[in-house]
Amino acid sequence: MVEIALIAFANLFVIVDPIGLVPLFVGLTRHMDRRARVRAALMGPLVGFLVLLTFALVGDSILTYLGIGMPAFRAAGGLLLLLFAIEMIFEKRTRRREKQVEDAAQATPEPAANDDVSVFPLGVPLIAGPGAMTAIMLLMHQQTGNLAGQATVLGVLLGVCLISLLAFLGAARISHWISPALTMVVTRVLGVLLASLATQHLFDGISAVFR
Repeated sequence: MVEIALIAFANLFVIVDPIGLVPLFVGLTRHMDRRARVRAALMGPLVGFLVLLTFALVGDSILTYLGIGMPAFRAAGGLLLLLFAIEMIFEKRTRRREKQVEDAAQATPEPAANDDVSVFPLGVPLIAGPGAMTAIMLLMHQQTGNLAGQATVLGVLLGVCLISLLAFLGAARISHWISPALTMVVTRVLGVLLASLATQHLFDGISAVFR
């Protein structure tokens, strides 16, 4: 169970990146009063968790309905996660997320004090993005037939979302501690880790197809 939890945490924490979302949360909620910011900090991770939980529970059924084999999905998912890792290593992921925040701001150029950003873009796609959806489906499939293992993966998912919630609640303080240089170093180190995990998924999927 410890090994399963560590692998799941390494995947989900790196992809969701709760600490990296803090500056974006601050930017999204800068026009809100304190009550609205707290609500966004609570609802954003909740929305992200519910979306990822849905993919975790019915992801295999969706693939079966579409006629997609799990080896093919695992190879494609590994490739997708590898692209996310490359974005992290070369700092493209941060710019992409910032653009998503800018697009949301342009949709409401004069936001009211209590505009709700908890669903979009905070819950989806910043927390429950394509990478996180792919990762949770792969992690759950690896534990097929192992209810304790699947429960562990879901527990880790809940834990990562709770970390995001706590990071958002303390965003004002955390943003002062995180320097751009530190963020760049941590993001690139986590990107290398994610690239390794993604490559393993890709190789496992390809080998399963040939078998």
